Amino acid sequence: MAYNTWLAKDQQLLGLLLNSLSKEVLGQVATLSTAAEVWAALEGMFSARSCSRITNLQLKLSNLKKGSTSMANYLDKKKTIGDEIAVAGKVVDEDEMVDY
Repeated sequence: MAYNTWLAKDQQLLGLLLNSLSKEVLGQVATLSTAAEVWAALEGMFSARSCSRITNLQLKLSNLKKGSTSMANYLDKKKTIGDEIAVAGKVVDEDEMVDY
């Protein structure tokens, strides 16, 4: 009984996941049979992209120069890049921000 309930909910979730994917990504996971399998495959596919994105953003942050922009604009750009890094999966704490 509990298994049947779990299976029904898993298949609903699987359907929602599959319906929310682009055609290109769907082609990579369409044959998987559980939501957990699809989720794990998606994590594997996108984690490498996240790592390279984090590296690129950290490089952008370390190369950011104030130049002739206002201090407010410079700090806003710095915070925006820090927020993008956090969205990609790595939190930048205050000490790291100061170092950059």
